[in-house]
Amino acid sequence: MALITVKRYLYRVATGTYTVTAKNSYGCISAGTSATINAQPPTPVAPTVTLIQPTCTLATGTITVTAPTGTGMTIASMAPITSQALSLAVVATGTYTVTVKNSYGCISAGTSATINAQPPTPCSSNCHLIQPTCTLATGTITVTAPTEQG
Repeated sequence: MALITVKRYLYRVATGTYTVTAKNSYGCISAGTSATINAQPPTPVAPTVTLIQPTCTLATGTITVTAPTGTGMTIASMAPITSQALSLAVVATGTYTVTVKNSYGCISAGTSATINAQPPTPCSSNCHLIQPTCTLATGTITVTAPTEQG
């Protein structure tokens, strides 16, 4: 019974089509086998995002990826949140790193997106009213304080 030794070789080669042959210890060369190395899949560019910041009546914001978009493009990560949609609403205050993934599975560099804290709601104001009188047809509203919370 003959002993067959198999050696594996790893070659890093550029994109293209190659013919692979094997040579044994007797000098015999096998028939060629075609092997094609495909081009590297494209890595998406870092995303461009638009933000909707919290308002006086809504404590959360929205992060939307505006580019790159298209078929097969998803958010790979919005650390610390993981999502597949290209827009994410109800995002709490904080800084997020947004990356996108294309249909090849390649992930972009990150883009930082900061959702600010909800603006403070002003305190109730103290109003003083003066109603119209028999001799004066207009009333008066006087706001004393506070006019701004700070």
